[in-house]
Amino acid sequence: MKKAATALAGKPSLANLEKFANESKLFDVSRSIKKQSTLDENFAKWADFPYIRGQKRMNTLLIAATEGEVGPFLRIPEWQRAGTDVLITGAGMVATAFALGNKLATAHYDLILNVGIAGSFDRSIPLGEVVCIYRDTFAELGAEDGGDFLDSEQLGLGRHTFEGIRQGCPALNGLLKCQGITVNKVHGNAVTISEIVRRLNPQTESMEGAAVFYVADQLGIPAMQVRAVSNYVERRNKAGWEIPRAIENLNGWIQAFFNP
Repeated sequence: MKKAATALAGKPSLANLEKFANESKLFDVSRSIKKQSTLDENFAKWADFPYIRGQKRMNTLLIAATEGEVGPFLRIPEWQRAGTDVLITGAGMVATAFALGNKLATAHYDLILNVGIAGSFDRSIPLGEVVCIYRDTFAELGAEDGGDFLDSEQLGLGRHTFEGIRQGCPALNGLLKCQGITVNKVHGNAVTISEIVRRLNPQTESMEGAAVFYVADQLGIPAMQVRAVSNYVERRNKAGWEIPRAIENLNGWIQAFFNP
């Protein structure tokens, strides 16, 4: 497994991804690889993740911004977390990118699983619901031009949107698939909320998700983002937050993922 994972260093070709899949025996190649031409025609992305074939357990890196978001999972017996390393990065995309890059400089994983809580722009999603965020955008990466915003792609500075696994894994069945944004400053103003909804129409926001997808994309490692909705995106209103319920539901999902 280590040999196969090592072969994925750098940006792998489609052929190398197929070779890795066959050597690791973790993926059904016929379903696992497809081109994400809307993002980068020259880079093969993992769009599906058909789970473990019984005899093997994935070597997984579980990432969260704070220990509190995964506290219940950390308190379960260690044997139920076998094959899992946990990385607490600190809040924000800068801390996350640094911690994750530092970790992956010396360790190899079959899967990066980013978990945590999130705010939701979509009020049809009940507070506490666990969702899969399969596409995430660096919402602030760009420049203002009067009343307009030019994103990094419009400026010729590179991609701002990255994707993760959204199907093929049994643990994702039944989860709402969402598009999210990653921000340095969470939204709490009616004007800026209206503007970001007009420009990107996101369902969720966090402070780390796109950074995880970016690192995974650069290193060719399959990544998944699963979060529980703790609040709606609105003017700061702690009375309306459901953080304990979100954390409880999220950790129930995490435990089910590692103990199917």
